[in-house]
Amino acid sequence: MNHLPEKFFLTSGKGISEISLMNAFDIALVDSGIGQCNIVPVSSILPEGAEEIEPIPIEPGTITFTVLSRVQGTSGRISAGVGYALSNKEFGIVAEDNNETEEEVRMGIQRKLHEMARVRRIKLGKIKIVTESLSIPEGKFGCVLAALVYVF
Repeated sequence: MNHLPEKFFLTSGKGISEISLMNAFDIALVDSGIGQCNIVPVSSILPEGAEEIEPIPIEPGTITFTVLSRVQGTSGRISAGVGYALSNKEFGIVAEDNNETEEEVRMGIQRKLHEMARVRRIKLGKIKIVTESLSIPEGKFGCVLAALVYVF
């Protein structure tokens, strides 16, 4: 079985629950469009030739590989993001980050991608980032996520 994805998409979501952090995460997954998937977290390499596409529906129950950034809490502002860049070596790298603000997340992702490129001795092309942010209402549970979703 070939485990090299040919396509991928970026998505993000947020959730607020009165019940639990797990339910807030579930709501964020549904909001992002991947709530019907069995999520498997993977690390950070885009295979050669992988093409970014618009988010697509995925059949319920599908084992779905993602690079996932997730943060949850019970107060304050939370932000998550994921970003990628293609390299001069025909493959790409992916990084995730979470913090209080989207700007902090963007800066964190950029720093991580540049460090990843440095240790691999590659040059990066354009960086693309998706973020999600939420101010958690008092007495509620909140979750934000951002994901790069591989499509086979």
